Amino acid sequence: WSIMPPVVAIVLAFYTREVVSSLFLGICLGGVISGQLNIVQDFLIPSVGTESFALIIIVYLWALGGLIGIWTRTGGAEKFAIWASEKMVRGPQTAKFFTWMMGLIFHQGGTISTVLTGATVRPIADKHNVSHEELAYMVDSTASPAATLIPFNVWPFYVGGLVIGTLPFLETTQQSISFFFSALPYNFY
Repeated sequence: WSIMPPVVAIVLAFYTREVVSSLFLGICLGGVISGQLNIVQDFLIPSVGTESFALIIIVYLWALGGLIGIWTRTGGAEKFAIWASEKMVRGPQTAKFFTWMMGLIFHQGGTISTVLTGATVRPIADKHNVSHEELAYMVDSTASPAATLIPFNVWPFYVGGLVIGTLPFLETTQQSISFFFSALPYNFY
């Protein structure tokens, strides 16, 4: 099974002619295989409390912050704004709707999703005369709350770590994360 992720990445790279996305899919496949097709139960939950997990989180956040810096400094956010303005955004109302959609799409984590959404939609908001205050409110009220509802990011582990041991029935990490998922319908902004 260990040969499968690089083979998939190479085949996809030749087929799609996109190296980065092919490597990313190969990495994801490797994570799924190493978790024996159960990535949450067998791979993520046992590694939550370890020092290596903390290091992974720090490197992940550092890399994501660097990618956002590259995204804005190279003009990627501005080019994306030009493309979106030509294809989807026609005025202030559609610019606000586009901001809301980007807040839902970029759901990596509370802070990262807010920064990425803000960096992406700011040129669009400027072009269509949406005030920065209104933009900040829309980004903050969609990006962070959406991140708390999506199970495939850091939030379940963070909240699970906060509530473990606080109640008698939350004695293990698995119980606290399970409690987080059962409480999702009650998460209101």
